[in-house]
Amino acid sequence: MIGISTNDALGSTFNWIYFVPLIVLGSFFMLNLVLGVLSGEFAKEREKVENRQEFLKLRRQQQLEKELNGYVEWICKAEEVILAEERTTEEERMHIMDGT
Repeated sequence: MIGISTNDALGSTFNWIYFVPLIVLGSFFMLNLVLGVLSGEFAKEREKVENRQEFLKLRRQQQLEKELNGYVEWICKAEEVILAEERTTEEERMHIMDGT
């Protein structure tokens, strides 16, 4: 409709002065919208990845602390057994070995 009205008013020689800049500016506007949406989506994905890495790091740290506590308990019990063995007399040891 606009093309016909412009053609009737000015003739066909100056139509490009209106339509070429309109198409160029419209293309830049649409490109800007698409790039903005893509940028936003990549930012969301980056944040998800960073959160996941932080979660996995925290979980691994908790697992290591749990394992370390288990080893510390095991070592403490072993030390108690060693100390208990040192406190037993020779007579008690013989009694234990005989099973009576």
